[in-house]
Amino acid sequence: MKKIINYEKDLIFKTNIAEICSISLEEDFTIDDGVFKGDFILEGEYKTNELSVNKEPFSYRLPIEYEFEKSVKYETINYEIENFEYKVEDDVLNITIDLGLTYDEENEDIPLITEEELNLEMPRESMEETITSDTLEKEEKSIIKNDYSEETFTKYHVHIVRSEDTLDSIAKKYGTTIDNIKKYNDVDNIELKSKLIIPECDND
Repeated sequence: MKKIINYEKDLIFKTNIAEICSISLEEDFTIDDGVFKGDFILEGEYKTNELSVNKEPFSYRLPIEYEFEKSVKYETINYEIENFEYKVEDDVLNITIDLGLTYDEENEDIPLITEEELNLEMPRESMEETITSDTLEKEEKSIIKNDYSEETFTKYHVHIVRSEDTLDSIAKKYGTTIDNIKKYNDVDNIELKSKLIIPECDND
């Protein structure tokens, strides 16, 4: 991030200003607990009369203070004078300074990605991939769920989709119906190796 602070000041001299012979700008800044403060140091020489050979010195300390937001990483703050201009009007020295402040902000907390969400970001496997029957048999397993509303135990199967599977063949394999499979699964997004929940039908 970058912030430009515009600083303007009118300096009234005790004598007439006929000509600014030399001028310099330095700075003396500190950053303490998120507060940027210090002084611009303005020095130079001027003539009180255009015909005079004598030069009068001048020196000013111009205080400045800026408080950063709490989200700023204070150790990353840097500053630089972007622009410095001056002019004399009616024996008044007008000063304009643009001070550039650069810094980094604290990042917002990034929520952890669950394993399930991570898997969703993985590229889909090719439908041409071959899967051995041994692998599928290890993946397929029965899940016992207690259906308290019926006060009975209902058995569920987890079916791993093969390339040759259809909803009809899966329903016949487990002795259920396609509508029953649709109640527990998003059949519009079935792909190879998808896991389907198949409730076991009550034959009584």
